[in-house]
Amino acid sequence: MSGIERLESIAELRTLFSGRVSYTLNWCFFGTSGVHGCYTTLRDLAKDLNRLRRCPPRRRAVRERSGRWLWKYDDRATLAGLRSSVTVLVVKPRVVQMLYGHIQITPEDLPWLRRIAAGTARGVAKSQRGSW
Repeated sequence: MSGIERLESIAELRTLFSGRVSYTLNWCFFGTSGVHGCYTTLRDLAKDLNRLRRCPPRRRAVRERSGRWLWKYDDRATLAGLRSSVTVLVVKPRVVQMLYGHIQITPEDLPWLRRIAAGTARGVAKSQRGSW
């Protein structure tokens, strides 16, 4: 299969980069923007995550119909303005295939995404060794 395809989720990305991946054959770039996303980088997402950890959840008293008062907690991610998505471009040079998308991620995905980015940087450098 070759060409350009849409990448819809972090699960699809994990499938592409599962097990022992050869980073000279598969590259993943983040924050590529274009017509399908934004320039948000993994560093931007990490900064937002740290800000979220420092932002305590806000609570407000809400009166139910029964007259009882309850504490309602607002969504901390919304309060902190947390960015929770990243633009991805996967390049498979040997099979002439590209996948792109703007995918939702969780804070638990960040360490794995950073490993993919670091592996890609090493893989691109290794694959181009001797080309210039």
